[in-house]
Amino acid sequence: KVSYDDILSHGVQNVSREQWAFLASEFEFVGGFNPLQFSSDLAQVFAKLTGKGKHVIIVGLNEVVGHNKPMLEVFGKVNRIVIPMARAAGFDFIDINQLVRNEEDLTPDAGGSHYSRETYYKLSQIILSLIKNKTMISEAA
Repeated sequence: KVSYDDILSHGVQNVSREQWAFLASEFEFVGGFNPLQFSSDLAQVFAKLTGKGKHVIIVGLNEVVGHNKPMLEVFGKVNRIVIPMARAAGFDFIDINQLVRNEEDLTPDAGGSHYSRETYYKLSQIILSLIKNKTMISEAA
């Protein structure tokens, strides 16, 4: 386990000793992206949501546009797990890569993880449409 002094020596700020003690005792992080653990965790979350009959909308991650290539690679790995699981669960899925076509669709210097106002607006319109469609189907039933 990483000590509080270790995180301070690596430049971590705004985390108290008590906060770090809580994180260290409650969570385990081995490092890197573990696809098997992620799939297992996601299956549990999806099962709970499905069991409660919730309308779930999953927004995929941008894996194409941006200068932070390692992050985009991880986002691609996440998408390859999430997309088939979301579809199998019957969840609505929005492919953000259909909205993010070039650097102008991102915020400056975000590397690929944050979008321009216009992109967020387009995304919000898709989400509203999915909600309205689901509501109309529910009311008709």
